[in-house]
Amino acid sequence: MVMLGVSPRYEGYTSALGRTVVAASLRRNSRDFLNHGIEAYERAANQFKLGNPARAVDGAAREYLTAVGLGAYHTYGVGHGIGFTECLEGKTATSSSDYDLPKGIAMMLDVGLFGVPEHFGAST
Repeated sequence: MVMLGVSPRYEGYTSALGRTVVAASLRRNSRDFLNHGIEAYERAANQFKLGNPARAVDGAAREYLTAVGLGAYHTYGVGHGIGFTECLEGKTATSSSDYDLPKGIAMMLDVGLFGVPEHFGAST
């Protein structure tokens, strides 16, 4: 597994994107690990709807990862703002977010799992 990252910039605006790719065949437990990250991402994406609480985006992924024993390795919020910094704009989706998703919001969703014994880490 190889983790790739890119931070494109355009006229002062920026974003960040990290993805894990597979450069060889995977062992079954590695495939399961990556599939858990993908499932957590999809659950978060399903909560990214106008009017939903921002913390629900993070919570959907975090609940799932905790249920499958990976919660301790997801160390930051799922939703990152995009704009003048790579991921630290004011409107993020974390477990402590206290706003509902407004019309026109742009956000990058990222489920990062780091420090996982045997797998080390991945980002979806």
